[in-house]
Amino acid sequence: MPTPPLHLTPHQPIHFSGIGGSAMNALARLFRSRGHIVTGTDPSLGAAVRARLEAADIAIFSEQDGRHIPAHTQLLVATAALPTNHPELAAAHARGIPVRKYAEVLGAVMSQSRGIAIAGTHGKTTTSAMTVAALDASALCPEFIIGGLYKDTARCPARDSALFVAEACEFDRSFLRLFPHIAVITNIEAEHLDIYRDLDDILDAFAAFAGNLPPDGTLVYCRDSLTACRVAERTTTCARLSYGLAPDADIRADHLRFAGGRMHFELHAPGLAPLHVSLGQPGSHNVLNALAAFAVGRCVGAHPQALCDGLSAFAGVQRRFDSLGEHRGIHIIDDYAHHPTELRMLLAAARQRHPDRRRVVLFQPHQVSRTRQLFGDFCAAFADVDLALVTDVFAARDGLSAENRTVAQALAEGIQGQGTPARYLPTSAELAQKLVAEVLREGDVFVTAGAGNVDDIARQVCALLRDAP
Repeated sequence: MPTPPLHLTPHQPIHFSGIGGSAMNALARLFRSRGHIVTGTDPSLGAAVRARLEAADIAIFSEQDGRHIPAHTQLLVATAALPTNHPELAAAHARGIPVRKYAEVLGAVMSQSRGIAIAGTHGKTTTSAMTVAALDASALCPEFIIGGLYKDTARCPARDSALFVAEACEFDRSFLRLFPHIAVITNIEAEHLDIYRDLDDILDAFAAFAGNLPPDGTLVYCRDSLTACRVAERTTTCARLSYGLAPDADIRADHLRFAGGRMHFELHAPGLAPLHVSLGQPGSHNVLNALAAFAVGRCVGAHPQALCDGLSAFAGVQRRFDSLGEHRGIHIIDDYAHHPTELRMLLAAARQRHPDRRRVVLFQPHQVSRTRQLFGDFCAAFADVDLALVTDVFAARDGLSAENRTVAQALAEGIQGQGTPARYLPTSAELAQKLVAEVLREGDVFVTAGAGNVDDIARQVCALLRDAP
């Protein structure tokens, strides 16, 4: 059953516990744009996330002992990673404040519009942002929740839109709280194995997610992903629409080429003449993301050329192949990649964009458990770089422990064993200075990757290079 609707008062605060997560801070900013008073806490806020929240006039605190929950708070929104014995949950229960998980609140918000939910192991953020860009160009202007910061800064938040676009995350089976009219599955791989038993368990969850679609809904899925196809085959109660590079995809791309810093391809869809699309983002994976966004647009009746125009004008998302500039001959790129497949796609795109330059990557693993479970795949993911640097594991749900360092050291050794030069560099306040002084040189492409706060290092490197005498 869909999540019951929310009945919220604009002048009573909404508090977000774990506001630093990409989805949580996006939802917090959505409520703030609707006129609500919003506060939040998180012990590990990155500088960019903090700045984004403060710019939205959201009061944020690092301590999570319960004393920062405002008086008269009407709702506490909890990240899925919050343990049941968390001090803020205890404080809320003691004060009679209703508590809902992020996914429940997102489901309630989505139920007020025609929901479009973007799911998959990889590509959710970029596909969601491309969908918004394509629909904006078609004058449909949806509301949206996107984990990364959509770079179209001229874009005003839609109010009372008939459409709502959101990422649908499989962690903690959160996406089962969503009941969209259109669902996208980009791909499915083994991930979140601290939650799921194995890949079959993950496929069952995706099938249940697709089963939340109404009879007049549509499942949009990637024909190139065998696992997504397996879920589509199990989805028989609504329409299905495939996309991909495969010749039997309903919406497909061919004649892919990278030229002039852009990804060009020809888009084919039923009943339409071929359409040309030119993306500012490299990599065939971004072609697939664009096809998914086009498919969603066709489901809601958008004009095909307007969709292509929106995709071609798409400015990107922060932390998704995010160019931070070139300083002293060193080009800095930051990305959220934290799974072996995402790393391979990111580093292949860097090679495509800069084939003749030395490519150096600083990787911050995300969770000890993920790093251990996918260790061999991580070691093999760095074949497209000239030097791999590994820093300490970001303490997400695992918490701080000595393993954060020992696992990172082992990963650097494992990458070296695969034939890619690699070094372990411990996380420290001097890490950026060490990179500039001892590692990077003119002509390099420097890539930071990880779902933690490694982007802070990228920005520190930019500042050091830019301000150097």
